[in-house]
Amino acid sequence: MTGAKGDAEQRKGTAHALLGWLADDPAYGPLPGLLLVLTVVTGVVDAVSILSLGRVFVANMTGNIVFAAFAVVGAPGFSLAASLFAVGGFLVGAYLGGSIIARTGPDRGALLRAGTAVELAGAGVALLIAAVSGAPGTSHGTLGLLVGAAAGASLTLRVSPLSALALATALLAAAAIGAAAAARRPGEWRTPPRP
Repeated sequence: MTGAKGDAEQRKGTAHALLGWLADDPAYGPLPGLLLVLTVVTGVVDAVSILSLGRVFVANMTGNIVFAAFAVVGAPGFSLAASLFAVGGFLVGAYLGGSIIARTGPDRGALLRAGTAVELAGAGVALLIAAVSGAPGTSHGTLGLLVGAAAGASLTLRVSPLSALALATALLAAAAIGAAAAARRPGEWRTPPRP
């Protein structure tokens, strides 16, 4: 094929190969695509929390340690309580994650399904709280993660924190549906390789 039709077919083939890799890699199954969606969610959620909840990360923890140190030395605009609360939430989440692993075993499909379901429930609760309380934290308004952070920041600043949480919830719902579908399919990707 030559010309525009050939170029279009080649682009279609390239896009199909990329989507195939994201959805059904022989070694990792649907994990690359679903984890990419979850990485975008991380950016969206952190954009909301940084811009609307007073400079605190809720998806990435290393920033909270730095922010806590800033607060301890008296840097303006940083809250020790908010950073420590976020770290506490992370510890609770890590405990829940460990419990999920203990219950499901090493099956990646079952772990992904359970983890995204818990995340979706948490995001749904956050979305509900934000919707009921009316723009929480607005008095403090000031690769995959980059895209998520940009989308979350843009929605938080230009529309509302509620809209960014709605995006995160929708992305988590898509990941949870994908994880549930993936957990029903057998495959070598479900069992991690032994070191």
